[in-house]
Amino acid sequence: MTLQWETETQNVSRLGDRGRVVEVLKVNWERKRKAFAVVKPETAFLAVLGIGFLLRIYIFIAGRMMWQDEAMLAVNLATRSGSELLDPLTFTQIAPISWLYLTDCLHALFGNFEYAARLPGFVASCLALWIFSRVCLKLFSGYVAVIVLVLFALNGTLVDYAAQLKPYAFDVLLAVAVLWFTAKAITTGRLTGKDKVSLLVTCVAGAVFTFTAPFVIGGMGGTLLLKYISERKWHEFAWSTLICVSAGGIFLVLGISLYQGQAVDAGFHSGFAQQYFINQYAPFPPKGLGDISWYFWWLMSALELFAGFQSAYIWLVLTATGVLCLAWREPWLACALAFPVLISLTLSIPKIYPVLPRVNLYYIPIFMILIGESIRVLMTTSRRRNLLLGMVLSFALLAGSFWNLRYMSFPNFENANRDISGELNLIAEKYQTGDIVLVARDEVPKFIVYRHAYGLETADWGMSDLGDNCANAFFRAQTKDRRVWFLKSAKAKHSTDIQTGRLIQSEEGLRIAERHVFAPQLDLIELQTPTSSGGPVQPCAMPFKLTRMEMLGGSEPIWPPTSMWKRND
Repeated sequence: MTLQWETETQNVSRLGDRGRVVEVLKVNWERKRKAFAVVKPETAFLAVLGIGFLLRIYIFIAGRMMWQDEAMLAVNLATRSGSELLDPLTFTQIAPISWLYLTDCLHALFGNFEYAARLPGFVASCLALWIFSRVCLKLFSGYVAVIVLVLFALNGTLVDYAAQLKPYAFDVLLAVAVLWFTAKAITTGRLTGKDKVSLLVTCVAGAVFTFTAPFVIGGMGGTLLLKYISERKWHEFAWSTLICVSAGGIFLVLGISLYQGQAVDAGFHSGFAQQYFINQYAPFPPKGLGDISWYFWWLMSALELFAGFQSAYIWLVLTATGVLCLAWREPWLACALAFPVLISLTLSIPKIYPVLPRVNLYYIPIFMILIGESIRVLMTTSRRRNLLLGMVLSFALLAGSFWNLRYMSFPNFENANRDISGELNLIAEKYQTGDIVLVARDEVPKFIVYRHAYGLETADWGMSDLGDNCANAFFRAQTKDRRVWFLKSAKAKHSTDIQTGRLIQSEEGLRIAERHVFAPQLDLIELQTPTSSGGPVQPCAMPFKLTRMEMLGGSEPIWPPTSMWKRND
């Protein structure tokens, strides 16, 4: 810029008064410079921060319908006293005990799930965004800080969990808060007394509000311990030890006494759940290419959850590059970011703790800082410190996240797969005496919670498993003509369409007289049963059984018979 200005000055000065020409050129060049700097990094940073808050506020106040896991927890909160929340939960759910009590208290006070019970997660999400913005300003500058904040503020998964009856927003908050203190300790060399007390409170709260405290506190706190030992800062070492031991001891007591018992009773170590979780443990030592590929699958499964399939590979490349770049520039900070992930893998080897993608949302701020380091080096070495490069990188990294959340559905949440309000409304409008509502297993909790709002609490209904057996057994057991409203699972609705047609046209002679597709998840089947139908009832074991209270005062299912219910599958 200076060279160009000097050249223009020399060329024009020959034509007239040098002072006047220089003055004109200064004005013109300043005008050009301002034109190229329409959006300053500081302005863009504040704008992104504001948009992030607005997105979280919008998705919270929309009050969208709860999805499967939320409804499962809602049934437990609606039917249990405070002491009963310590017992194993229905629907094989487990959750941090303090989060359960806080959510239960808000629900008891306001009697609302969509807003009151989701409030803790919303507040935690907003706090995490605010603290992460401070982390960005501490570790980066200019448009790099803006890009990293864009990744966090606009990330589809983080926005989604800002309005869910789930504790995962607290996992992210804990990771961001501990990262803030760790980065401050590493970059400045010390923490103030106020910082130490705040860090102690943060870690103790994290131990009772999250399941990821061992990874975050153990990884980042362990890094500080090693740093203070190497620097012989024994006073700082003592404080860090007190914090880690306090939080670790609390979590250990809860893990052994409460969480382990709930996991065993929920069937996580047996049946279908065991087969699911067996793939969430790291194979070590690897005994073949299959074991080696597991580690790539684990990393990609975590990335695809919050980066989306479309952006997962660019996240992977930039994260790996960021580890190397940060290790060269600030090795202690690189260790603080890497250790939580390594600890989670280590604890999964002896099958102590599975590496579930949703539980691992605390990876997000860690990976984003590493990606920010890659972007910082890229923009520095290429000397492309401009808004265009930042926009391209932001779009490439956010593309999959936007696709996953489907931001275009924001104006109308009723069109989302998780929302069955349209289906329930159709059933309520067209329901006739004698009709049966057959509900896929995944939709049972939502049906129980929301059927009262649509006047369906006295309707005849039944439950169907996801596979062939239960739907097959239901239709074979019918001995008279019925109209069946089939409320299908969102995740298996396409395969269920095919299965239903085959099962009803079975060897017993059952057939579809007429079938109407009212919605992607709702079919009306007018069933005709010949006199030869009936016969022995096939096994149809549901993976949970409900008490009268857990049905929230509505009618009991007429299918399958209670003799077919069982606790675990």
